[in-house]
Amino acid sequence: MEQVTLESVAEKLGAFEMSVNAGFERIEARLSNVETRLTDVESSLTNVETRLTDVESSLTNVETRLTDVETRLTRVENRLLNVEIKLIQMESKIDEIDKSTAYLPKLYDIVDKFMGEINESRQERTFINNRLTRLEKAVAKQA
Repeated sequence: MEQVTLESVAEKLGAFEMSVNAGFERIEARLSNVETRLTDVESSLTNVETRLTDVESSLTNVETRLTDVETRLTRVENRLLNVEIKLIQMESKIDEIDKSTAYLPKLYDIVDKFMGEINESRQERTFINNRLTRLEKAVAKQA
């Protein structure tokens, strides 16, 4: 067995202390490394949070725009419904006019025929008047 002396204990304690100090330094280095990584993760999470906030803001803007578009489309739809109602009313009026004027082409034909007869009658009267005038002139020359 070895003899234990104060110096050997001091040496062993010194070696142990150096070993412990080296271990603590390695632990501190690892903790520092972990702390750096945690800081990087925290920074990344902050960036992600910022991006998510930006996305949320963008989505809020899109939602607002879509609400505006929906409102405008509702107005356009109402206008189109009003136009459709007016067109249906106009179509109804046109149908009524068609019903009431269904016999107008026949009426026009009858009026045209009547006017033709009036023109023929005028031409006959003109011809007879011209003949009478010539006969009167001829009689007046003979007399």
